[in-house]
Amino acid sequence: MLRSMVKIYITFKKIMQNYNPESREFVFDAYRFDLVNLQAYFYYSIQDKNDNNNILLFEEVINFDDGNFDLRSDLNYDILDNILFHLHIALGISYYKLYPTEKLIIKS
Repeated sequence: MLRSMVKIYITFKKIMQNYNPESREFVFDAYRFDLVNLQAYFYYSIQDKNDNNNILLFEEVINFDDGNFDLRSDLNYDILDNILFHLHIALGISYYKLYPTEKLIIKS
């Protein structure tokens, strides 16, 4: 049932040039949950350590705004944050596999 409620949007901001795994870092940048629109946002990047302008940004949005989905009134925000953090890591692995790097950084 969750599959029908989740819509994923992926945005590629810039194409990485001259791919070299040794000079790249994959970053789990941030995540957030919009309580009004019921959307979870996850941000990732691949950065060139030698050229700050050479960066590839990823944004993934999961939309929970569905007639069958509602937040509980007693929602524990620490638990929600924990779930979002682990989901951020799990989803990010797919982006990491696009351009594997020697170094992973978790900022979130």
